[in-house]
Amino acid sequence: MGYGFSTSYLLRIFGITRSSYYRRKKPVFFLKKTKPGRRRNYCLKTNGEKFEDKELEKLFKDIYSRVNPYEPEYYLKVLGSKKLSKYFLNEFGIIVNHKKVHRMRKKLVSTSIIK
Repeated sequence: MGYGFSTSYLLRIFGITRSSYYRRKKPVFFLKKTKPGRRRNYCLKTNGEKFEDKELEKLFKDIYSRVNPYEPEYYLKVLGSKKLSKYFLNEFGIIVNHKKVHRMRKKLVSTSIIK
């Protein structure tokens, strides 16, 4: 190809199918293969700080301890996990996955910390 031959011509000469050839413009380097596991015992804030799960549990306890229906936070109890994770992102800047929110709520309900 450096001498001006077309890709299809060279592939035909060497007997390689066109569907098996992929040209990369830039070389790709893989430094380390790591499995991206979930973060345990903390989540991140938007500014890069760590936010411990204990503090997140305190937020849940605060939300579920509201008894006055005239407070806007009172209705956070009935939100689903996805909307609650978006609330944490918008209000506190905490990036937390909705699956983690669901697990934490389930754990807190089973230990009867929240109702």
